[in-house]
Amino acid sequence: MIRRIARLLLTAGLLSGAGAAAADDALNCDAPGSWAERTVCRTPALRALDAQLRQRRAEALLRSDDTAAFTAEQRDWIGDKRDACTTVRCLETSYRTQIDALAIRIASSEPPLLQPGEYRQVTRTGPVPGAPVLQVERRGQRRYLLRVLDGSGAPDSAIEGEFIEQVGAADFGAGDCRLRMSFAPDLMAVSAASGCGGGLDGTYRRMPPEP
Repeated sequence: MIRRIARLLLTAGLLSGAGAAAADDALNCDAPGSWAERTVCRTPALRALDAQLRQRRAEALLRSDDTAAFTAEQRDWIGDKRDACTTVRCLETSYRTQIDALAIRIASSEPPLLQPGEYRQVTRTGPVPGAPVLQVERRGQRRYLLRVLDGSGAPDSAIEGEFIEQVGAADFGAGDCRLRMSFAPDLMAVSAASGCGGGLDGTYRRMPPEP
């Protein structure tokens, strides 16, 4: 059964969209820190451009080989380009130029196959109570950190290690824990788990972040 699920997941297609958070650059319209930020906050057209830019950043971040360097680049743009503007026209030009640059970057890179987040074991009737929890963090293009938590979800119970996604699947090993994973949008199938605790084999769904 698990093998069949894994085959189905492997043929389900690539993951698209932008689930990961972009650079920590949200507008602070309650206490803007620069003339540029104040102007963007009170100008609807600029607010719309800012929202479009943040969406593009989120997409580009998921495809970046070095997420820390990408985040630093985007913060540099805020300080060196956006906040250097003294006119609305300059802000519009700066935003549009950066949006276009990110669009080119996105078009020339590979889409991710796995969304970061928390995955919980599910069946047709819903989540499995007390089942292990999988937490996935992105570390680079096709490189991820996996935490395997027991049914209690306690952080000190975690088995932790990195893995590399390869054509919609990956092998994971940390200490005595070994398992095989297959991926599809918001889904993960785990099979052949050993040394990781009981009840790990199964299908996992990515849970939406809490509001």
